[in-house]
Amino acid sequence: MKDADEEATMARPIIPGSQRTPPPADLTPREKKYWLEYMEAMPANWFGRETLPMLRILCRYNAIAESCLNVLSDPVAVENTSASDLKKEMYMCDKACAMVLRLSTQLQLSPRSRSEFQYLSRKKDGTGGNTQANRPWEESRDEVVN
Repeated sequence: MKDADEEATMARPIIPGSQRTPPPADLTPREKKYWLEYMEAMPANWFGRETLPMLRILCRYNAIAESCLNVLSDPVAVENTSASDLKKEMYMCDKACAMVLRLSTQLQLSPRSRSEFQYLSRKKDGTGGNTQANRPWEESRDEVVN
């Protein structure tokens, strides 16, 4: 006899495009880890085919930023590194983190970027985020009577 969970999964239709895209084969293990984290964190159809190259770049910059931060947070490595090499490492880390931020915003991964997008789309259609143009307590008595 089948249990309720098994019947629910058998009855669930397979929707095209609802599967998550697996990581590309040429990504490093660290980049694949980021790919899977982003895929699992967002809805199944969040990343379209047109955004996958940007996601790939985002994963690469995440891996670069992580490796730079690991070097900078290791006191032994910092102590054995020359000042000019340390400056280069900090510059590379700064640039990688800036790219992560920029790509994350473009892919609308943060709640703020998603809410800004929703606000702008509502503003464009005239609602401005409000479902009601006039609030009932701001209407004058003449408008209510007529």
